[in-house]
Amino acid sequence: MLRVAPPRRETPDRRAAVGAMADFLPRRRRTENVAAVNGEISVLRESLSWDPESLPASSWNRNAPFVAWIVELLEPRCTLELGCGDGASFRGLCQAIARFSNGGICVGIDQWRTQGRNARIAEARYETLREFCEVRYAQVASLRRADLSAAAEQFPVHSVDLLHVAPQDPVISASLPDLTIWASKVRPGGLILVSRGVEDDADDGSRKAWLALAEAHPSVVLRLARPLGVVQVAEEGVTPLVDFLSSHTRTVTALFNCLGERVEFRHVLHEEPTSTLDIRKDLARMLSEHAQEVRRLEAVHRAERQSLEERLSATSDQLLKSMFKVNELEGQTNLLLAKLAHYSDRHARELGRLSDELEALRHRYHGDIAELQRQLAARDAEIGAIHATKSWRLTKPLRAAQRSARWLRRVGR
Repeated sequence: MLRVAPPRRETPDRRAAVGAMADFLPRRRRTENVAAVNGEISVLRESLSWDPESLPASSWNRNAPFVAWIVELLEPRCTLELGCGDGASFRGLCQAIARFSNGGICVGIDQWRTQGRNARIAEARYETLREFCEVRYAQVASLRRADLSAAAEQFPVHSVDLLHVAPQDPVISASLPDLTIWASKVRPGGLILVSRGVEDDADDGSRKAWLALAEAHPSVVLRLARPLGVVQVAEEGVTPLVDFLSSHTRTVTALFNCLGERVEFRHVLHEEPTSTLDIRKDLARMLSEHAQEVRRLEAVHRAERQSLEERLSATSDQLLKSMFKVNELEGQTNLLLAKLAHYSDRHARELGRLSDELEALRHRYHGDIAELQRQLAARDAEIGAIHATKSWRLTKPLRAAQRSARWLRRVGR
């Protein structure tokens, strides 16, 4: 059986000296480890040959080498993991922090609380993970049972160097935290690792949270055994690590997938039974489980096929009805178009007739107006001729007297 070297032990005096030095040096020193090597980041580091231990069986184990490389590159003082669950990723993160962060701490935040049968499972997982932290990494790891969104109030702005949003536990369904709030807790130059929502088939809530975070900050998605989103909070507009990963995605992915397979292989070697009888029993169990799964899939396939055939038949009937309806609508449309054309011609003829009548009336009215104007002019000439006669002028006083008499009679009444 292969053995892995235990984590490097530090004396209390040395640990105190390292902590005092880390507090004394400006935070800028830790960011220079990444910010000063844009295009010059070296992948070859000690973490590539490091193997974690005490990891539960999980697909996340293949991502442990990449997380350790990030820890060695960033040297975080404060690391948080949201949604620890059974601790599959938190254990590897604690080991990497103890080995490569030079005095950093790792805090796991989750509720570990649910209802019914899962409540006992959640409590058991919390106690197991708490015991692991207290026995193995008491100086590095700590757990907090709190709501993931409410726990953000416990951390000041720019106080976190590395933040990991862990994948959703299959038994303990943790609520999705507000990633925009947690992103404000990460210092400039710090990193956010997101394991939830980066897949295309992720649930809507996780997917929207990841897309909002990726839109607000420079990011890259690495297609490791478990797809991992890497977000770097820009420091003066510079994001060297994300730029490096974006430029060398294929190389980095291939390298850490190979290293992840090595970690998984070592885990299998540690857990695999050694006797032939155990191997045969295990193979028989696997074959039985495989046969059961095949039968289950065949039943699901038959049910889905029957459902698909029924839906296809219903869809065909609906399609035929729709085609008949379309033909009927086309016939009605053609009839309406014919009626429209008939009425259009009829209205055009009626409009032409009314236009001709209007034009004839206009000419007739113009003639009548001309005739009336001629008669009016003749009458005005006749009146002018009467006013110009001598008798009209002589009878003017008589007419004035008549008007006065008529006025006096009206007044006397």
